[in-house]
Amino acid sequence: MSPNSAIVAVVSQCDTVSSFIYMYADDTKLGRQVATAEDSKKLQADLDSIQQWSDKWQLKFNSTKCKVIHLGYENSKATYTMINDKVEVSLEHSKKKILVFGLMIN
Repeated sequence: MSPNSAIVAVVSQCDTVSSFIYMYADDTKLGRQVATAEDSKKLQADLDSIQQWSDKWQLKFNSTKCKVIHLGYENSKATYTMINDKVEVSLEHSKKKILVFGLMIN
């Protein structure tokens, strides 16, 4: 892949999600406020969109390195999947391929 292709690929990934997305080198973080079941569905839809994007550009994510961090009191702690694998819950941040977080504010 040429450098220009890589730039196009990264820009196209940003356009496929409605959640906050942060990308640097091989690190991607995705997050949004999750206050309702609908918010949780939107976050899962963004994970699905990222998966479709990675298939298109042949830049595969390692789903075993993906983690979710639940933040806030009374968080519903929804379950998320990526590449048909359940995303593991983590209690702390560490550098992973994709870090998904949902913030519950009451």
